[in-house]
Amino acid sequence: MGMEIEVIATTWYTVHLSGEDVEKVKQWIKDHEDDLPSFDMKENISEAVYKLYANGEISFYDDGKCTESDFNTEDVRWSELEEREPEEILEY
Repeated sequence: MGMEIEVIATTWYTVHLSGEDVEKVKQWIKDHEDDLPSFDMKENISEAVYKLYANGEISFYDDGKCTESDFNTEDVRWSELEEREPEEILEY
């Protein structure tokens, strides 16, 4: 008989932004040029993408935009969905 367990993991995706998405990023940068969060334009672009995504103005996961690029298991824990106690599982 099997059992339930929780696996905590991080998945990295590479997301292809459309030309329309890139135009929104450029506009966000232009609109915030006086209060950009960094001197590093890579960080500013990343922030713009994050803000636009958080506001629902661009998507990451629609229309095959993303590809899983890396995966890391961080922890394994007891699952609250497991109905049996450890002693029941370990009975011989």
